[in-house]
Amino acid sequence: MIKRGAILLLLFALCSTAVRAYDFAATVPSGQTLYFTREAGGVQVVYPNANNSPTAGWNGFTRPTGALTVPATVSDGDSTYNVLSLGNHSLYGCAGLTSVTLAEGISAVGNSAVRNCTSLTTITLPSTLMSIGDFAFVDDSALTDVWVGAAVPPTTGSNIFYNIALSACTLHVACNAVAAYGAVAPWNGFGTLVDAGCQVTLTVQANYASRGTVTGGGSYNAGTLVTLAAQPATGCFFACWQDGDTLNPRMVNALTDCSFTAMFFREQRDTLWLGDGDTLVLHDTVVLSDTVYLTVQVHDTVTLYDTIHDTILPTFYRLDVTSGNVALGVGVGSALLPAGTLAEVCGLPLEGGRFVCWQDGSTENPRQLTLTGNTSLQAVFEQLSASAVEASPWRVSVSERYMKISGVAGQQVRVYDVAGRQLYDTTAHHEALTVRVAAPGAYLVRVGEGPARKVMVN
Repeated sequence: MIKRGAILLLLFALCSTAVRAYDFAATVPSGQTLYFTREAGGVQVVYPNANNSPTAGWNGFTRPTGALTVPATVSDGDSTYNVLSLGNHSLYGCAGLTSVTLAEGISAVGNSAVRNCTSLTTITLPSTLMSIGDFAFVDDSALTDVWVGAAVPPTTGSNIFYNIALSACTLHVACNAVAAYGAVAPWNGFGTLVDAGCQVTLTVQANYASRGTVTGGGSYNAGTLVTLAAQPATGCFFACWQDGDTLNPRMVNALTDCSFTAMFFREQRDTLWLGDGDTLVLHDTVVLSDTVYLTVQVHDTVTLYDTIHDTILPTFYRLDVTSGNVALGVGVGSALLPAGTLAEVCGLPLEGGRFVCWQDGSTENPRQLTLTGNTSLQAVFEQLSASAVEASPWRVSVSERYMKISGVAGQQVRVYDVAGRQLYDTTAHHEALTVRVAAPGAYLVRVGEGPARKVMVN
């Protein structure tokens, strides 16, 4: 038989357990107090009050406020534990929270874990996150940005973003994960979906530091359109980049680590004569890939001459593709290319315009030609009547440097600058595609094989 005193002790112990729903409290590095329970392999962040439902308030316990980072590890006395998850209701009703960041290693967010945090604008979830429970972020009405590091979308419970205007929010996802998140709910409900992960490095330099300066080098998110510029010093001139491109400034799509060298030459030139009567104009000495070249001009063609191997590099010819009416279309394909290159050019109509032919009468579009000399082509366009203009089924919206192109699932999407240089080319795997551009200005967006649309980015 259990004695009366033992029964009272047992009841007291049960009451104590009911009041306290956590094993220990700890102050995390971001300054807030969190409450933890021990479990196999580590600890879980928990709601501290067991006697009240979360809607009754924290009842004397300290609510986290401000910018909270839930750390990867936490200590209790001499013991240190891995933080495994954010438990059910663990941050419920913390109206003073402005951001929540979960450290790498945390793998789960429980039911209603960050619910009714009405000042919360940003949530950052780690690459280790695997699951999110029911109603996890419900009523976080100030939310604008969610960052998810997981390459594969975490599994989600019911209505995790209920009562949040997702169309006004931005989802930032792991490197190359845009298609995966854009294909499943609730992630495809975000108004803007961007790749925030892949970092690539562009190295931009001058062939001689004393002859000019360059800008545009640095670390960028993969797919960023970057403007490179070369400014020659007094007494020097910019000729081209090491790949033969003469545009300055030029825009490049930062997809992989790569380098660009601006070729600056001195303006002073010497004239040489060869035995066969050809005249050479000696421009300068150049170093490319640890090889010394002389830049010479034979007749009207600039050539790189390899002084070490006594060979002449391929002759480059200029291909200029222009438009007869820039309000109706643009010429695509201008470049400086080696002799013998099979080049492709295009007369790209804008909405309201139609390609007619090239100035030489050819109607081939796109058109291929082999470069045997400097070549100029002009595309001829005509104005369509109002009744002949078909409305494009796709749409473009602009937010800062982002263009969101909607209604493009399964179609090829290309972005050009107003000079007709192609900056971006991909196939959309979901209903909307977001492209970030490097600078304000006018851009051309083409979906499929239809006409392009001019888009202004401020």
